[in-house]
Amino acid sequence: MAYEHKENKGSIFKNEKKEKDTHPDYTGQINVAGTLYNISAWSNKSKSGKSYYGLQVSIPKVKSDDLPF
Repeated sequence: MAYEHKENKGSIFKNEKKEKDTHPDYTGQINVAGTLYNISAWSNKSKSGKSYYGLQVSIPKVKSDDLPF
């Protein structure tokens, strides 16, 4: 059984599989109002030199073995 996040909670981990600069530095999942989302984060610096994380959220892809038909 896979870990299930409580509602409005999530986790993010360092991306150990990063091979290119375009790959996220961190990946994880978050449960928002009962819907599970993938979350990716990139470490960035603004033009003024301030560090920040750029984020992307997406709906997880359904695996073929999870399809009802």
